Amino acid sequence: MYMDYATTKAWSYGDFTGIEFLIWGYDVNCQYQPRHKERVGASEYLSFPPGLEDKIYYAIGTFHVHGHKNECYPRHATSFIKGAGVKSAEILESRWSELNHAAPSLRYMTLAHRAEMLDALMNDMNWKTMVNLPDYISKSYDKALEERDEAEDEFDKLDSTTSDEQRAKWASQEAQAHADRLSNVKAMDIYLSKLEAAPPRAQLELDRMEEEQSAGNNVGLTGWIVQGIEIQQQQLRILDEIARHPSPTPPQEIKVAKLKENLIQRFTDLMNKAERLFPDLDFTELSCRPCPWIGGGKVSEPGVVNRHVPLPSQVVSSRVIPGAYQAAKDAEIVLRMGEANDALQGIRTEIGYKSYVYRAQIRPYKGKNRRSRGWDNIKRSDGELRFYQKVYTNALAALRILGAPAEVLAQYKDITKEDLRTVTSVSEPNVRGQSKEKMAWFWSLDVAGDSDGSEHLEECKYICF
Repeated sequence: MYMDYATTKAWSYGDFTGIEFLIWGYDVNCQYQPRHKERVGASEYLSFPPGLEDKIYYAIGTFHVHGHKNECYPRHATSFIKGAGVKSAEILESRWSELNHAAPSLRYMTLAHRAEMLDALMNDMNWKTMVNLPDYISKSYDKALEERDEAEDEFDKLDSTTSDEQRAKWASQEAQAHADRLSNVKAMDIYLSKLEAAPPRAQLELDRMEEEQSAGNNVGLTGWIVQGIEIQQQQLRILDEIARHPSPTPPQEIKVAKLKENLIQRFTDLMNKAERLFPDLDFTELSCRPCPWIGGGKVSEPGVVNRHVPLPSQVVSSRVIPGAYQAAKDAEIVLRMGEANDALQGIRTEIGYKSYVYRAQIRPYKGKNRRSRGWDNIKRSDGELRFYQKVYTNALAALRILGAPAEVLAQYKDITKEDLRTVTSVSEPNVRGQSKEKMAWFWSLDVAGDSDGSEHLEECKYICF
């Protein structure tokens, strides 16, 4: 009510005749805007200036909008309002951090003395800002030109792989959204991705099992392949546990022995199911490829940890393999895609967690004890990150061996060390600074490739365009 009174009375003192639009900035405009006109219309004391009611852009400053929900970004950020200039976001909040240096002295002052000192400090900062404005604007202009050139280069790469039909369609949708946003701010949702997240392995497993049961054919095949994939992941877990303790204590050795014992039992169950699913196949005659993790790591562990899992991706093709086993390739391709999706999600989660630990548990503290706890969390997260990378690498190798379709392989690329660097912005899709930061491919797909045959590539290019 108070904001309604303040805005309508303030606007009543101005002359808005002939204006094209009014940008009204408020930190919570996403909550304030939906019923603003309704409240003003229902009041006998409040009213909009003539013609202004349908010309108001409800904006949220870029300092605050990045902390809102994803949809608030295109709907209310000034970056998406034509005619709005964006330079320093909200300058008032940025001053507060500069006052932190005076906090130790201000803390012991009386209320009146503290108020006078704060006024003096703010006046001093405002004076320095005014005096340094010409130099600041000059440097900002040069920086803006450099960033514009870089942005144009990136856009040219995007535009070069965009068809004329896509370009015309997206430009038309953008123009329509901006034309409709004054009456319906949800029109700006075209800047949000409409694709669902890549399905996890559990969802793909459920879909395959339902197909098998409804068709009454190869029932149990999906569960068998999933069990084989989980055995491979357990082998990796055991190898990581061994690598973490090169000189293990007796309790650590007992823990590894129990893990191996469980793995042997799972292998036995896997082979019993295989004999029921493929009665005509002699698994002792199959030639298997080496385990992907043999020879590349520091640990060489004989026995069950490096035992071959007789999945289609691990078996060298032979004429003795029956048709039913060959048909299992299609099921494994789908499930390996789910495994890769889960591994990528794990990688993203661990990178985001490491970013949080650096920001919240290491950088703010100088004491050894507090920082040591943070470094322990980083070490644990690094271990999980390496595990998910190995799982993803194994899944990608299996997809390539199985001959997955080209559009599937185009979604999954090799992960480099640079891709796994800690980035503080990756956990939030609407975080500030993304226009200047180049993310790893698994955060946003490679825009240099052709998007005609890939829905995900086309959607990403559509959002960026």
